[in-house]
Amino acid sequence: MIPLIISLPMHKTNHMYSELMSTQYKEAMYEISKQDEWKTYRDAFRDLLNKGATLVADRGNLHINQKLDEPIPEDAQLFVICDKETLLKINPDYKPAK
Repeated sequence: MIPLIISLPMHKTNHMYSELMSTQYKEAMYEISKQDEWKTYRDAFRDLLNKGATLVADRGNLHINQKLDEPIPEDAQLFVICDKETLLKINPDYKPAK
């Protein structure tokens, strides 16, 4: 069986990233800190999903789903997609950049 590979045209991909980085939409991409109870990416992914956020990256690595059972390094730079209300539940100390 030949695997099906679907790729988005570059302009659609760029638009998607622009939307995620924009604050005009209800959901956006935010950086969050690693929490002590998260030992693996799976721990973080499940906990965040239960709170209404989706873990999508560590730094520039968008392959979180391929490394769910790997430990999260202490210096991780985690990014989630969620709305601001959810972000404040995850990170009550969040202060928007001015």
